[in-house]
Amino acid sequence: MTAATPSAWLVDISNSFTKCAPARGRRIGQVSRFPTASWSPRRWRRAWRAAGSPPLVVASCVVPAARRTLARALPGTHFLSAKSPCGIALRYPGAKTLGADRLANAIAASRLHAAPAIAADFGTAATFDVIDATGAFIGGVIAPGRSTLARALESATALLPHVRPTMPRRALGRGTRGAIRSGLAIGFAGLASAIITALRKEFAPDRPLVIATGGDAPFVRRHARGIDRVDPKLTLRGLALVAEALAQPGRTTQKGLACPRPPLD
Repeated sequence: MTAATPSAWLVDISNSFTKCAPARGRRIGQVSRFPTASWSPRRWRRAWRAAGSPPLVVASCVVPAARRTLARALPGTHFLSAKSPCGIALRYPGAKTLGADRLANAIAASRLHAAPAIAADFGTAATFDVIDATGAFIGGVIAPGRSTLARALESATALLPHVRPTMPRRALGRGTRGAIRSGLAIGFAGLASAIITALRKEFAPDRPLVIATGGDAPFVRRHARGIDRVDPKLTLRGLALVAEALAQPGRTTQKGLACPRPPLD
């Protein structure tokens, strides 16, 4: 990334964390990561200015409250949706309800990797989004993420403690915490492996490329079967491709796409 003003600011707002990065075309700069609940309009504006005040802000958001806060702070933000210039076909009856993070992953998987492909995002939820041989998005699978499984077990039981779901040395738990750790970690690795295997069977004899992203992608790569690549910036890459399309001549002059300078704090 050069010292020149970035062409876009990319914002990926997930349930737990938000990632932001300046971009010049498809080149993504330094990524900042913060808890989603900590954002305020003032913080959004400061982060945008710190990124070089790019003229275009493109965001994927799955948290309505955070979306409203960002929209107040930077009114010209383009929020990714099925109506955005995605560059891929959406052969999916529920395209209007498709999560923006899943859509961004699908765009990056389709346009930057070989098709067919599966974009597997391991965060608060574990999502597996499928690109067919023509490069079109056709559907996917949604499951609880590793940390979500741990919280669900704790909240649904009276006596079981919260346990960090790290992979144990042995499957056999020698106490309650060890037993929970085995169930969560080995169980989640098995869940990921089983879903990937099932999806690949539906594509036989083709073998879709599986690209993993999200905070738990390294864990899954080590302990599950079927992951071909890990790309921590997959979602941001999808947003960068949309920003590139929006920046084409005639598009940034449309109402609501060029980001006006917000008031000083």
